[in-house]
Amino acid sequence: MVREAREDGRRLVDPVPEVIGVAAGVALAVVVWRVHRAVRAERSTWRALRRLCAGQPADTELIVAASDVPQAFAIPGRPGRILVTSAMLGALAPDERRVLLAHERAHLAHRHGPLVTAATLAQAANPLLAPVRSAVVFLVERWADEQAATAVGDRRTTARALARAALTAGRARPACTLHFTDRAVTRRIAALQTSPPPHLWPAALAVLALGALPPCSPPMRRVTCSACCPGAELTLSPCSAPGAGLLGGRAGLTGVRSGRRARRCSPAAPPRGGGA
Repeated sequence: MVREAREDGRRLVDPVPEVIGVAAGVALAVVVWRVHRAVRAERSTWRALRRLCAGQPADTELIVAASDVPQAFAIPGRPGRILVTSAMLGALAPDERRVLLAHERAHLAHRHGPLVTAATLAQAANPLLAPVRSAVVFLVERWADEQAATAVGDRRTTARALARAALTAGRARPACTLHFTDRAVTRRIAALQTSPPPHLWPAALAVLALGALPPCSPPMRRVTCSACCPGAELTLSPCSAPGAGLLGGRAGLTGVRSGRRARRCSPAAPPRGGGA
């Protein structure tokens, strides 16, 4: 088609204006650059944390780093590791240390790290998704808080451990890791001081089961239409109900069978053989 148009001397109209094409190319380049920068930041953070865990036995879960900055991290991988500084352990009581370790174990068990990474990359591709990433990070932290409270068996102790760790934690921390004292600590402590949230898994499974059920419709009914077609059988569809067919008078009427012929039946038709 293009060749024939050129041979005929006709000018082809570009379906996409040049300005829009250039703008789309620039926007795509910016998105690629932002995603590349986010990926590099994630990789550099995980590499730095992995270097701190280098040389440890493969079955070692807890690694204590000698540092004056109180911090604790969950490092996903195979195997997953928990990195805690000596300052953080020294600031917590024994029962609060159990809360800390249970919180980080929950991050590793439920694979919160890849989920947060996916939300971070989505935000890099589309800055409008920044509130979504904040919500995802807050929810995984709340998830780990509830898991820690369940493991320890005391919500007050969990809230106290989180508050003490937040007060003693330093400000310098990697931005791409799951940190025990990060992400709206005040809201998390307030949530731990209330009753645990209800389990919604049974309700969710019930909704999914109802959605998977095939639709069930009642059988069609046959009645005799003596007004317009004496002796004919009128088939009513399942949607026929009192008041059905008000818009046009034909809803639910699927057909009339009289002898060997099938034709439409109108409820408004006058009776046959009846003169005015």
